[in-house]
Amino acid sequence: MLATSTLSLFAIASAAVAAAAPPQKPWEISDLIFSTPSGRPQASPYSHLNFTVIDPNVPYYPPPAGSSPSTDVESPTDKPAPPTTVQCYAEWVWLGKPEAFYGLPNNCSHVEHGRWIFTITKPNQTDTTDMHDFNLRLTHLVHPGEGFVGEAQFSWSKNLRGLCAASGFCQFVIRADALPFYINQTFTRVGVS
Repeated sequence: MLATSTLSLFAIASAAVAAAAPPQKPWEISDLIFSTPSGRPQASPYSHLNFTVIDPNVPYYPPPAGSSPSTDVESPTDKPAPPTTVQCYAEWVWLGKPEAFYGLPNNCSHVEHGRWIFTITKPNQTDTTDMHDFNLRLTHLVHPGEGFVGEAQFSWSKNLRGLCAASGFCQFVIRADALPFYINQTFTRVGVS
């Protein structure tokens, strides 16, 4: 059993690491376009999701879990980095079943500091099979298995607008009154590396 003084030291060390992390401003999605194909013969069978994420924060990289910052060797994550903008894009064959694409990790554009990944997840409504409503999970991976995670919900009835042509092709974007679209993030252990 750990002594009370040892537990107090752990609590103080944890508080010091938390205090060292600067407050995080929310990420911003500045644009988003989602389209589904017409389904007609000879037409492209692909759906597309394209969006831009702006991280206004000067990234903070806490040391990996179970380690402490090095005092004698400079780590690339010890250096401050500028705020970043990343492009995220996915393309997949549309079979009218969006659940076939849910949960698959997709890389965003390369950035110098960390790695950005996104997944499309099922909307909160359990009765929908309409891809025009979906959730987006963004991860800024800064260490293997650790990073900042934020989630957003997109819905035709709340923050998307769009239309479908007579051919069956549909395209949706974020409504102007919902821009910039903010996503709050937290630092946590994540299931990708």
